[in-house]
Amino acid sequence: MPALHLGANADGAWIELRSGT
Repeated sequence: MPALHLGANADGAWIELRSGT
């Protein structure tokens, strides 16, 4: 998981995780 991205914007990171996986 991109911790840095999560720190920047959790919502965007979750969307990416859902789309990526």
